[in-house]
Amino acid sequence: MKICMDLEGSVEQMEQLNLVAGGELTISSGAVTVTHSLHSIDTEGDAVTDDLNTINGGSAGDVLLIGRANAARAVVLKHNAGNIKTPSGTDHELTANGFVMLKHDGSNWHVQSGNGSGYALNKLACLTVATSNITLNDTQTMNGVFCGADSRVFLAGQTDPTENGPWIVKEENPYYPNSGDWIRPDDFQDGFSVSGHLFYIESGTSYSDSVWMITNHYGEDIVGTDDLNAVNLGGGGGSAFDLSTLPEDSSRASTDYFTKHDGGRMEKIGMNDLLRDGLHTMTDGATITLNLANPERIFSVTLGGNRTLAVTNATVGDRFILKLVQDGTGSRTVTWWSTINWTGGSAPTLTTTAEKADYFEFVCWGANTFDCIRMEQNLDTSTGGSTSLSSNIVSNWELDYLIDDEFTDSVASLNLVPSASPASSMLAAGGVSGAGGAATFDGTQYLRVPVNAASPLNFEDSSFTIALWVKPDAIGTSKKYLSLGTLSIQDDGANRVSFYMPGTSKTFSGADMTTGAWQLIVCAYDSVNNLMKISRNGAAYETAAQSTGAAALSDGYLYVGSSTTPDAYYDGELDSLTIWSKALSQAEVTELYNSGSGKFYPFAS
Repeated sequence: MKICMDLEGSVEQMEQLNLVAGGELTISSGAVTVTHSLHSIDTEGDAVTDDLNTINGGSAGDVLLIGRANAARAVVLKHNAGNIKTPSGTDHELTANGFVMLKHDGSNWHVQSGNGSGYALNKLACLTVATSNITLNDTQTMNGVFCGADSRVFLAGQTDPTENGPWIVKEENPYYPNSGDWIRPDDFQDGFSVSGHLFYIESGTSYSDSVWMITNHYGEDIVGTDDLNAVNLGGGGGSAFDLSTLPEDSSRASTDYFTKHDGGRMEKIGMNDLLRDGLHTMTDGATITLNLANPERIFSVTLGGNRTLAVTNATVGDRFILKLVQDGTGSRTVTWWSTINWTGGSAPTLTTTAEKADYFEFVCWGANTFDCIRMEQNLDTSTGGSTSLSSNIVSNWELDYLIDDEFTDSVASLNLVPSASPASSMLAAGGVSGAGGAATFDGTQYLRVPVNAASPLNFEDSSFTIALWVKPDAIGTSKKYLSLGTLSIQDDGANRVSFYMPGTSKTFSGADMTTGAWQLIVCAYDSVNNLMKISRNGAAYETAAQSTGAAALSDGYLYVGSSTTPDAYYDGELDSLTIWSKALSQAEVTELYNSGSGKFYPFAS
């Protein structure tokens, strides 16, 4: 169910309201600090009137109700004098018995009304609330409060739900029959549509300083005709609304939502996300621990050596999947935790083939006792399998020649423009293949092409590979081979090549880079296994865990031979730059290197 606030001049859909009473605040030097979502405000030194310029506290998305603490003392919300904004751009005085709703945008509190008057609840404030059936006649005591003639009260538990909502109490005069019959307020007459109306409860043994709402599920609530469902939004005593009052619906749809609390606020989660087990990529190490307190129940790890497996926080009935991937070396083994009941009575031998995977599904049946109920072995992963260098190519720059002073992109027409003039000064003969040409850099130059969020190079959290051949004239100087948004491939300053992604970097630990020789660099991101990978000259990938992918591109440039500043200029030659929208497998990297001879676009067999 989505709740809509029917504000004068606008209708705003509020995904969650969880109002909690925080008591009275006193203005100090034009400011108050809120700690809850419902407060009354008093003037500084009991002044007859006082300005409120700033509301401290709160975060983006928070909803706040504030009102006067004393009907005789006026509080004025000052537009733009601090962090309070009204839609009309004018100041707003809180009414004597009313409340105003505000919403936080991350910086400022905005009064929620189309005309700037706020959503004043003076006409919707009630003396008290009754949650059990009340006879609608004469003065009486409800919820510990005497309700005299002309008191405005709120009913939430009538046997006839059409009677819920606000009423005006009348006193019975024995000389005038029916003179004590209660009446509806002027703002809540028969025929009025009242779904989403809020009511502030002033006092009572229970629910003092609480806010209630008239809600429905399938359309309007019409006074005098429809059942009126009164929901306590929070604050005061008592509990939230009774789930048993909601209609039952056994169907499931991706558009269904559930509420959850993230430790700071209420949020919604979709049906698909709620039911999805979630993938948790673990960091390789001597001991790999599966923490079953983690809500993600598909665990994956690439084994970089012989490892010991452990399980923590297991509860009877826990069910989870474990994926063990062999690295580029293969033949890795594991020591399992105790106790596991295996089909056949003993643990299976893991697949030994590099970059193949084994899957196991477990159920916890007792204290640290697990059954393996399913296993699949020797499966391909996104990093293994057959080779297909010609598929998923996003861009390719052969860098053999210039057309109209640009190095052309054979795939996406993202032509690289030299920074030098003339452009021909950045074209060298020969290249990695010994024929054609290559781009050359003198330590002050770069190539670049504009990119943005719509660019095919905007990978975000999807897989990709960048491969390029380089022949440095100098190494050990922290120079950039390529920069794209938050990604970069560079000399690490210690004669090795490094791959940088948001929050993570990986330096190839194999053979050093050398000057005067062509070398193939391959950097990839595998979004299936949340791994960034790097290889030099066809060697086995070295990996690092990286779960966020690449940051989204904004307006900028892909730079070749420098950083995005630009600076950290490369000195040397660069050839055959290709980008794929997939993570190349180890077999594809081996094929691309081709024993040092290289394989080039269009990568025909």
